[in-house]
Amino acid sequence: MNKKPTSITVRLGEDLLHQVRLSAAHNAHSMNAEITRLLRLALRDNPPGSVHISSKTPKLSKEDIAELVRLFEEAVIRIGLRE
Repeated sequence: MNKKPTSITVRLGEDLLHQVRLSAAHNAHSMNAEITRLLRLALRDNPPGSVHISSKTPKLSKEDIAELVRLFEEAVIRIGLRE
């Protein structure tokens, strides 16, 4: 599975961005690596099919991005970076 990663832009509030920066520094990760780690945690802990992203879809829908941001925020709260 050596596919080139897809680049996306996500807008984060200042408080969430700060928490991700702290988490990345704490874990000695880049921001990208930390966001990827948190998204994987969030997706792992949610039932299959809660977010459907097809590899044939070239772009994520606004709804998919919103769901990924929601899952990301849940992961940040779950690991204790924010209440």
